[in-house]
Amino acid sequence: MSEPVLILGINDRAALALVRYLGRRGIPVHIIHYRNERITLSSKYVTKSYKVSSPALSVSKCLNEVYRIIESVSPYKIIPINDVWCTLSSFLKKPHINLVQLDLENYFLLSNKWKSLKYLENLGLEVPDSHYIESESDLKSLRLNLSKYIIKPIYSARIINDRIIQTKVRSANSKQQLDSIVRECIKICPVIIQKRVSGKGFGINILARSGQIDMFGITERLIEPKTGGASSYRTNRNSFQDLRIITQKLVENLQVSGIFMIELKVGESAYYMEINFRPWGSINTQLNSGNNFFSFYYPDVFNKQKKVFQANLRMELERILRFDRLDFKRGLIRVVRIILGKEKYDEVAFDDYMPAFSVFKVVLNKTLSKIAGRFMWLGWSDLQILEIPEEDMIFVCNGNINRSAFAVNYLRHRLGIDVKSAGIIALEGRAIGKEYKRFGNYLVENHLSSHVDKYFDDYARKYVVFDERQVMYLLRKGVESKRILRFSHNEIKDPYGLSKEEGDRIFESIITVIDELRV
Repeated sequence: MSEPVLILGINDRAALALVRYLGRRGIPVHIIHYRNERITLSSKYVTKSYKVSSPALSVSKCLNEVYRIIESVSPYKIIPINDVWCTLSSFLKKPHINLVQLDLENYFLLSNKWKSLKYLENLGLEVPDSHYIESESDLKSLRLNLSKYIIKPIYSARIINDRIIQTKVRSANSKQQLDSIVRECIKICPVIIQKRVSGKGFGINILARSGQIDMFGITERLIEPKTGGASSYRTNRNSFQDLRIITQKLVENLQVSGIFMIELKVGESAYYMEINFRPWGSINTQLNSGNNFFSFYYPDVFNKQKKVFQANLRMELERILRFDRLDFKRGLIRVVRIILGKEKYDEVAFDDYMPAFSVFKVVLNKTLSKIAGRFMWLGWSDLQILEIPEEDMIFVCNGNINRSAFAVNYLRHRLGIDVKSAGIIALEGRAIGKEYKRFGNYLVENHLSSHVDKYFDDYARKYVVFDERQVMYLLRKGVESKRILRFSHNEIKDPYGLSKEEGDRIFESIITVIDELRV
């Protein structure tokens, strides 16, 4: 048997594609992860998986566990698959550890969104109007006349006080909202305030070795969310010679080795957005077209290139089950094209059917939970109660300006856990209610309300609720009841509209519950 390859991190796109690529070549695949991801872990090509402590709680504890696994497995190669593990891998750079892909110097250069943007601009490429902000004085001097703004932290993941913090691109619809978001974000890292650009998304996909391009492909997004994010349907495009020449300049200047993607938005103009120096989510499109980017990890025979259309099964099923007439019709047409072999799904493979089965199970559970939420109430006491808070939990109340806002801020202060909060009727960007901004000796700072719907991208996430109104909403949205936790034994009423005395008692009860929690 070949020596095993150890993959750091999982997701249902790039990681699953890499697991299958290696497994089909008889290479044992081991995975280290800290969050459950049923789709990839269900693949028959996963020889063994190891769950470690979350680096969001303690980077040192997580890395100590990773070191022990590496010593016991003695992997031939170690491949970090996402931004969190690429960032953590800087601590694994030791002579006896064979880290693949991570040309660390270029990773940290190109993963800095501002520096990569400037590199692209220096090559003569058009980039969106962008402003670098690292302090409040930078923010005060900024004068913008834009209707909408995008706020991009320059790093996708950052280690602060022994915890890794993941960041997200956020949007603002007013100067006031922009100021609040930026003040919150620059505590983690500088940000880019960028003009929102419209157009179709493209990805320039590159495999480079020692400053020379070995492989080049272009992926076009055919269906993508209006708010941004992963594309559910895409195809490959013929290479454009001018794009290859420009990309070669970048590769030569940096002497890059590895696989990476440059993102573009093409509308009235072509804007170069950022560089992802790691395996990207839509890599299956290029693999199925004959561009074997994973040959960077293990050499293989290149196939003859062909035109392919690639879809993501989970995203497409969710679109169909929304029962939007147009989405439903497109979805059924796509199913027929899949059967005829005209298109492919990321998760579907005849020799490895369990990931596709897991997708159907996840989507079916979500749909049944949504139906159950409309017609059946389980009862408050039937829900599990919060005992140990975790970093990826969402605390949910109604408007996200009182209970959940105060609870997560006090939880960070008391236990050092960076949980998030949201509301089922929340308006974006509102601060906590003035009467409870300071409660007792505790001051709530830099809170901006958000709607819980934005967090439905992760089906493994757990939600902490304060009363049955949030439970009913989450059930209707397809969240399984086992992922909904009670904040306390009894419901905690919304203080909105109540007297100051009643509100004080509510916030005192929140403090009491958190003080009794354990990590």
